[in-house]
Amino acid sequence: MAEQISVDDAKHIRDFSASLLRFAAFVDELSARMGSDISRLGQSWQDPNFVAFRERSTKTQQKLKSFVELTKKTCPQLNEHADRLETLSRHST
Repeated sequence: MAEQISVDDAKHIRDFSASLLRFAAFVDELSARMGSDISRLGQSWQDPNFVAFRERSTKTQQKLKSFVELTKKTCPQLNEHADRLETLSRHST
């Protein structure tokens, strides 16, 4: 027996995609603010521990940027998948 495809599934996918994009925008904004804050911190925290902290922070920011970029590429694909589900749902009824 074929599995019933629901328009609700497409709605859930779109809702998830929108939520993921909002989260990615938040991460992107927060990462930029943290970069600025770390630069300001470097003006007063001048020892080898800061250098190590800045290097770890930079690596983390690069990973976050990759996450944001991947999310921006993935969300349209999720929405296309939702479109296909709706099309299949219309044809299966």
